[in-house]
Amino acid sequence: MNCIICNNEVGDSVFRYDKPDKYEEWMGITDVLRGWYKCDCCGFYQSWRNYPLVDLQKIYTEGYRDPKFRGETIRETYEKIMNLPLENSENAERFKWFIHHITQKTGCNVLDIGSGLGVWPDVLDKAGYNVWCMETNKESIDFIRHELKIKCIDELPTYAKFDIITCLHVLEHIEDPKSFLASIKVMMKNESELFIEVPDAVEFRYLEKDNNEFSSDHVWFFDLSTLNRLAESCGFEIIHAYRSYYKERQLSRVLTILKQKRR
Repeated sequence: MNCIICNNEVGDSVFRYDKPDKYEEWMGITDVLRGWYKCDCCGFYQSWRNYPLVDLQKIYTEGYRDPKFRGETIRETYEKIMNLPLENSENAERFKWFIHHITQKTGCNVLDIGSGLGVWPDVLDKAGYNVWCMETNKESIDFIRHELKIKCIDELPTYAKFDIITCLHVLEHIEDPKSFLASIKVMMKNESELFIEVPDAVEFRYLEKDNNEFSSDHVWFFDLSTLNRLAESCGFEIIHAYRSYYKERQLSRVLTILKQKRR
């Protein structure tokens, strides 16, 4: 197996699994061999599994926000997150960094890809941005449209151009991240900005192998260096970057703002 970042052969496995996790169980995938591998050349982490990734796709459209799967409704999870004290709020820290570094002003058009519970687009909407959401989960779409009153579509609007595109905790789920970034570029103007947040690969140093961060729905793990290499190969450059540690959940994140490379 070759690394998708540098194309060198990856090294030995870091973690291996022979039993299904909760996502695989939900999808009825019982015969499981899966592992995380680290590239000896560039340090990138990527997964391997003995079944096609498409076998998990229905988890996003139907299972991901199901109360039977999550143990609570979308509204309950949303309220829990929105009512966190500021010092414990990942969203508050994220927005503080975002608003300090983004150059596009409030009132401009924003597309949020993979909106999930709608927490992040709701913050942007209340801050004065004109927000569109793109989400594939049926329950999330209904909640965002009817409860949050924000525009939500179920596929990428490649017919439109946006001033800002935000993509939080999506890239690590995408089977072909290079094609995905190419699709994003189609929706950007020359001066548009792209905000990407991903789990930080530093988590492999301190989290246990059965932590949900390493679950079957994650395909890749980036650090700032490998995310930068991917971005550059797709015609982007990172303008601002920040590595965050969310103490409440002991999770590490890489936050970046990117622009298209100038020709």
